[in-house]
Amino acid sequence: MAQITVVGILKDGTQIGIKNLLPVFVNFLLFALTCWIPYINIGTLIGMINLPAKMSKDETLSFTEIFNPVYRKYMGEGFLTLSLMVGGICAGYMLFIIPGIVISIAWSLALLLVFDKGMDPIAALRKSNDLTYGNKLMIFLSILAYSILMSIVMSILSLIPAVGPILAFIFLLAAGSLLMGVHAYIYRELTK
Repeated sequence: MAQITVVGILKDGTQIGIKNLLPVFVNFLLFALTCWIPYINIGTLIGMINLPAKMSKDETLSFTEIFNPVYRKYMGEGFLTLSLMVGGICAGYMLFIIPGIVISIAWSLALLLVFDKGMDPIAALRKSNDLTYGNKLMIFLSILAYSILMSIVMSILSLIPAVGPILAFIFLLAAGSLLMGVHAYIYRELTK
């Protein structure tokens, strides 16, 4: 079983995010421009969700990755997996929050396994739970540290007179790519 560390997740995940910064930004922009188009928007949403799986393979990420027609093939499986995840996570949050956090981390790789490996929803949820077993605390601490760091940087940037909000918005877009890089690193290391 692979073991990951907070330092590894943040360091290597950030490197993956920086490497793919421009393609992720362009894909996000294309998604924002097309998210209102029925049917196409489901495929592009699946493409956006699957970007960390693509980033985890150290392949060159296409600027139009979200338009890959293969993603529309997984609509049913994606909706079923997401429905099961939301139901289970909501039930966990109703049991005083901590179980919801644990379940959300346990199932965090399920959609990637469905879209990247073609697994069925139940098998993907089980596999995600197995892959994250023993690593949930490291994943939680990494995401928490990342969120705190990004919030501090955004707060500082937003205080700059005149251009602060613009810089904070640009940083927010970059932070999205960095967060995808963190997820890509976690996915790569745990699915080896």
